[in-house]
Order: sequence, then C-alpha cells, then structure tokens
Amino acid sequence: ASLSLYFSDIPREERCRVKYVTIDMWEPYRDVANTYFPNCIVAVDPFHVIKHLHSNFERLRIDLMNQCEYGSNAYYLLKKWSWLLISDNVELDNERIYNGRFRMKLNRRDLRDMIFDAFPVLFKAYHLKERYRKMNRECSYEEAVLIYDDIAAAFKNCGIRQYGEFTSILLTWREEILNSFHRPFNERKLSNSFTENINGKIRTYLNVS
Repeated sequence: ASLSLYFSDIPREERCRVKYVTIDMWEPYRDVANTYFPNCIVAVDPFHVIKHLHSNFERLRIDLMNQCEYGSNAYYLLKKWSWLLISDNVELDNERIYNGRFRMKLNRRDLRDMIFDAFPVLFKAYHLKERYRKMNRECSYEEAVLIYDDIAAAFKNCGIRQYGEFTSILLTWREEILNSFHRPFNERKLSNSFTENINGKIRTYLNVS
C-alpha cells in the first residue's frame, strides 16, 4: 500500500518511461512494478536467487551431518571440510600434506572426493548447484533462455527434498529470473546491487553516528 501511494503520485507519463525494475522475490513488489510501470521489464535480483540456492544446499549438508555418528569420519568431513563445497576459486590440487585422522597425505581434492564418495546425494546436489551458478555467472539472456528450463527440470526431478524451495523459485519466478540476464548498462546483469550498496552505507553511517 505504501509503494502504491508513493508511485501513484508520479505522473503516468514519467512512469511509462521506466525500462527496468529490479526486486527481491516478494509478490507485492512484482504486482506494484507491473501496475505502475507498464512498459518495464521486471527482474529478480540474482543475488537473492543464489542465496536461496546456497541455503538449500547447506540445509542438505547439515541434515546429512546430523545423521552421522558424532565424531565419525563422515561427520568430520562434513564439519571441517564443507567449505570445499561452497567456496569459490579453491585450489583443489594443492600439495598433499599429512592428515592425522586418516593417516595419509591428502590434498583438498582428495578430501572433497572423500565427501562425495561418502555422500552420493551431496555429489548430485553439488553439481546441480554448480550448473545453475555457471549459467548465472556466464550466460547472456539468449543463452539462459535456451538452458533454463532444462536446469529447472533437473532440480524438479532430482529427488532431493532440500531443493524443494529452490525448485519452486525457479518455476514461480522464471520470467523475472531470466530478465535479470539482460545487460543494458555496462554489460552488467540487472540487480539490486547499487541500491543495496547505498543501504549498506546508510546503515554504517547510522551505526557510527
């Protein structure tokens, strides 16, 4: 209601010139954007999509860890080395060093492979996660349109309960997620990053003051 009152005070002629609106995944934002900016492309902030994906993947890891005997090798792997599954730009083929728990020399790739061998469902979930992230990172709008539905179907049919929320997001927000792949300004995807940056600075100013 607050947004509707605010935007209704802006002349329609001006609102009709708005080309793009980026939003978080909340239905009222989409409704307001479509109502008051009839010529705009509505895009979901890709950061929030990735945040939900990582949250679902982490939920799976924690559920698997909680099923392990406390202090077991499987528990140790998921507790201490889970960052190998979520961190970017990890050097997997580092020099092997002695691991006292397993009494052998191991590098990060060895440890990650041990996780995948112990938890095949995590191997499957990891590669689904990376498949979406690769599209999010590299694809143009046209390229994303060609592969998006296949990726969504892969999540829907994977049988991983913890990915249920993310699958629903892919299906419910399909158009708006794809719209985020447009790059109208400086070859950057549509996102809330500029606004979030300003909000972050405001919060910092308030905390300091």
